Amino acid sequence: MKTRKPYCSNKNITMKIRCNGHIEQINQDGWKIIKIYGKPFERGFAHGYLLFRELLRVKTVFSFLLENEMNISYEDYMRVSNKIIKPIIKSKFPELYQELKGISHGANKAGANISTNFIIAWNSYMSIYSHFTPFLISNADFSA
Repeated sequence: MKTRKPYCSNKNITMKIRCNGHIEQINQDGWKIIKIYGKPFERGFAHGYLLFRELLRVKTVFSFLLENEMNISYEDYMRVSNKIIKPIIKSKFPELYQELKGISHGANKAGANISTNFIIAWNSYMSIYSHFTPFLISNADFSA
């Protein structure tokens, strides 16, 4: 039986934080393989803590993507996500909501400023893409 590591093992952070996970491998293509376990919030916390740098990068790219692909401000997108998606996740998928909340808490503990609302908005990008782009989709020129 494998013994669980009592602390997150993230060599880039010196403080010891209890969480249920560790970075297993960073392969040649730059992907990080992490192992997380526990209850939803605990899994999320480990995810956020171990991958906080990647989440910060996503946050920067996400704003650029919204403004350049969907022609909408980050603030407007967040308002719509909080109004449409967040209530659905909280009421119909409470386990998922706890995990997303944990990701935010773990990332913040590692020094990133990542909100639960951001994690929800980023994860729902494809779900609400058409909400912002119906004009672009219906008026696309597909002529050869």
